[in-house]
Amino acid sequence: MLPFSGQHQRLSAPTVTLLTLWFTSILRLVTPSTNGFNKAKITQLCGTAKAIQDTAAVAIGRLQKLHRQEQAAAEARNKLLLAALVAPTVNDTILFAAAARAAENCRVDAATKAAGNVAAGVTAAANGAHAAGRLTELVAILQAATKSDTARKCITQANTRTTKLTSPAEFGCPTTITDEYAPKLNLDSSEITDKGFAKYSGPTQLQDATGNTVCAFMLGSNADNTALWQYSVTATQAEVGADLITIAPHTGSGATATIVAANAIGSEYAATGSATAAQKLFTAIGKVMKLPESTCPETTEKAISEALTTTGLKPEVKDLLIKLGKVTNTMADQAASSLIGQAAKDDNAAAAARVSHLNKLKAKKIDGGKPKEVGIDTLTDPPEITTALLIAIPELKAKADRTVASEPAKDCSTNGGIQEENKECSKKTGDDCKDGCKLTGEGENKKCVKDTDFVKKEVEAGEKDSKTGTTNTTGSNSFVIHKAPLLLAFLLDFINL
Repeated sequence: MLPFSGQHQRLSAPTVTLLTLWFTSILRLVTPSTNGFNKAKITQLCGTAKAIQDTAAVAIGRLQKLHRQEQAAAEARNKLLLAALVAPTVNDTILFAAAARAAENCRVDAATKAAGNVAAGVTAAANGAHAAGRLTELVAILQAATKSDTARKCITQANTRTTKLTSPAEFGCPTTITDEYAPKLNLDSSEITDKGFAKYSGPTQLQDATGNTVCAFMLGSNADNTALWQYSVTATQAEVGADLITIAPHTGSGATATIVAANAIGSEYAATGSATAAQKLFTAIGKVMKLPESTCPETTEKAISEALTTTGLKPEVKDLLIKLGKVTNTMADQAASSLIGQAAKDDNAAAAARVSHLNKLKAKKIDGGKPKEVGIDTLTDPPEITTALLIAIPELKAKADRTVASEPAKDCSTNGGIQEENKECSKKTGDDCKDGCKLTGEGENKKCVKDTDFVKKEVEAGEKDSKTGTTNTTGSNSFVIHKAPLLLAFLLDFINL
């Protein structure tokens, strides 16, 4: 039988198949590859990605805080305005109206800062999410390649293949979908400081030095398609992972993946330049830390207390007294101090006393479909306070209308009304010319006449109420009633309700 008979050829067919598989395996083993990525460095990279993504959490936290401050100030304003409307004396009305304006100032401050910076917050959050996503996707690719076969060790530690093969979140990277962010007010300072990315104080090598020729991801070849990257005599570098990682491919075990130093690239959350990807990213996400903050309280109770401090009240009381025509600009400071009182107490104690006085006032709410008088302190629900305001405003207007209708008309055709008032003062001399009267003229022409500014002086130098410490205008009921229309109009315009 000839050596190369047909029978031998038929018998050698399985042998050929086995030889093919054997040679394929040999070729697979000698196919070049290069370094994998170090597992600890991948964990570090994921921690940075998570901190970058949390830019969104900071934007949410800061904007939500401004909203809480705005809401607390609005509720405090309404409650203080209600107190001003139901207060028994004009001084209390002025004091609570001034406090309402102070609370309104807080509301405007918080609302303006929130509305004017939504775009900045959203932009910073979007930039952070984009960069974090690109870093996380790189980890996902390396993880998926490692998972595909035991021979592949694209994430390794000392030539030991990682067992974390399900999700980049196992390394601390952000999850693909975030259902809800826990609001924060600051970026994670262990990762991102006001100067840069904290954990990158020098060039950071991500490749695993001991796990050589275990992954083809950074493999290079010269002018062909047998590898992912170009490598001739030297590597053609490429940037990946939000352009933060520089890949230097290799044909063997010399591939590197490097993040340049980025811990001191700026100040106050802004880079000093924009030449590198790290600088651009730092400035972009750092803008979230520049979202303006308000110093206003976040609860209604604290907002009321702060508005009733002497510090918060004085400028508003001065402005209110001037607008009411009770004092001139030069006298406003002294008049405001006199009306506010509480000079002997520190600011917090004085505010606490005023809050206590406010809580003892009575207002009306709807109970069972009918108005019912209750203590202001029991009104904690914003709609209840609004309803109480809607009841108090027309009641004050009705009182004003009744007052105007009941005032006796004076015959001023011959100045009879004025002459009658002056008669009471003309009988007084010397130091007795007071309490609504004043001396005018010089020498023999000096005489006691009606003081038309008497109400103003009552505001400036009245008795102090033993309970509230505020100035109590003796005999001021006529002022409260006669000035009700003015106060009503002024309050509504002043608080812009």
